[in-house]
Amino acid sequence: VLSIEELLENIVTPKPGSSTVRMKDLVQPATDIAQMGMNMGQVIQIMDKKNTRFLPVVDTNNKYLGFVTKNGIFNKYRKLLIRRSDLL
Repeated sequence: VLSIEELLENIVTPKPGSSTVRMKDLVQPATDIAQMGMNMGQVIQIMDKKNTRFLPVVDTNNKYLGFVTKNGIFNKYRKLLIRRSDLL
């Protein structure tokens, strides 16, 4: 996972003596992930606890599938509520 904050820090205030920064030096292993099959309530709880807006998503073999965003979850939920209210 590459943190935007880490990336910007290295662009704005590069470390002394370093002319180039490599991606491998900035990337950190993901400490929190969402597993396929988790319900969205669990995913939001992890995001809130870790104060993050996104989580990588992995399958049962821990293969990376993509990522889920808090904004994406809320947008989908909002659309679902609108659709249900139209049915009433």
